[in-house]
Order: sequence, then C-alpha cells, then structure tokens
Amino acid sequence: MLKDMNCFSKIGSGSTRSAYICVNNNAPNIFSDWINKDIVIKEAKSERGVRANKFEYKIWSNNKFNFLCPILTILNEGEYIIMPKVNTTKITEYHVSKVVSEYRKYCYLSIHSDIKKKNIGLYKGKPVLIDYPFIEQDYAGFDAIHL
Repeated sequence: MLKDMNCFSKIGSGSTRSAYICVNNNAPNIFSDWINKDIVIKEAKSERGVRANKFEYKIWSNNKFNFLCPILTILNEGEYIIMPKVNTTKITEYHVSKVVSEYRKYCYLSIHSDIKKKNIGLYKGKPVLIDYPFIEQDYAGFDAIHL
C-alpha cells in the first residue's frame, strides 16, 4: 500500500480509494514512468475501489467528456489510476455550476450524483470532476456496464 511508503503523501481519501502524490524519486518500478510528473495516484482500498478505478477509466476512455479530469493510465489491473494533478483550492460555486451544466448534457442528475466542491478541480484553467465513479448510475447514454 502506498501509505506505507515514504515516497508518497496522501492528499485525500474516500470510502473506497485514497489519493497520493509522489514526493521523491524512490517510488516502486510500477510508477517509474510517472516520477517527477505532476500527477495524482488513486489507490483502491478494496475490490469496490478497483471497480471504481476501472469504471472511471472506462468512462474516460470511451467518452473523454470535457467535464471530467483525464485519466492518464490504469495500472495493476485497476488497483491504481493516474490522473493529472489539478488545483482544488480555488473552486467556487461558479465552478460547481459549470460542471453541473456540462454534466446535464450527458447525464441525469440523480441521488447518486456527487458533484460538490471537494470533487472538482481546475485542469488547464477549466473546472473538471476529479472523482466520478457515481456516473455509472447517472449516465444516460451508456448501456449497463459490467466490469
């Protein structure tokens, strides 16, 4: 687990995954291509986290919606996904409303929607969702996805 390695620093955590940044060059080989890059690693805590990683990767790979933070790669059969690091400190209600507006073009807002300030970051100056496994319940154009 990344929390046990001194080369990573936890920057966030949810019920199924934790997010880390690399703080030095001593990362395991699986991350060697990503050392010294401005990235975040989402690590699954359980099988539910692996499913969340795989789903986020699939929704990004198939659609590349402009309101989603890109996923650069998936590693170790879904245990990790790598995303660009985004600015999460300057998010306003305006940014939330922009993401909701884009989201509604493709998805239903449902009870499962988790669009809130802490799940939004600025990527290249544009607000994007950084945590989006809940889209599975909201996405109107997708047939049932079984990962």
